[in-house]
Amino acid sequence: MLRHSSEYEVLAFDMRYQIIEGHTLMIPRNEVDLAQLAAYPPAPVLRLYHPKLPWYIDIHQSHPTGVTVFDVLAQMSLQMQAPIHGRHYYNDVLDAADRAALGKTYKERCRGRSGQSRKGIFHVDFLGEKFIFSGLARGKQGMWEIKSRRVGDRHI
Repeated sequence: MLRHSSEYEVLAFDMRYQIIEGHTLMIPRNEVDLAQLAAYPPAPVLRLYHPKLPWYIDIHQSHPTGVTVFDVLAQMSLQMQAPIHGRHYYNDVLDAADRAALGKTYKERCRGRSGQSRKGIFHVDFLGEKFIFSGLARGKQGMWEIKSRRVGDRHI
């Protein structure tokens, strides 16, 4: 279900907003789909990365069988909603153009949503315009790459 494919998209969601709201999943999936193991062989922890994120996202199993699809979606969503720290914004890697792009993404995400601007820049804002989750791909050293796309793009 989480596998990224250039031919079809099984699951997609906007990573700018929490996928869980009052313990209700905000995507059209049933409980059986969500209870499926996220990786084979089963693993207690999956490490995710995205080329535009300066940190990893670790997903931990919530059941003894291994990390499930629900674990990935819920935990990734929560981590993407985490505000950044000053050291993430003011560092030697980001230049003025990078900070301007972050500010633009932040303003677009907050537009028309009262209270959002007070929370600051979120991890997801580092993704720029490619904030639609479109799957995972096996990556380097046993990690999983988060694949994302722009709104309107398909199978990229």
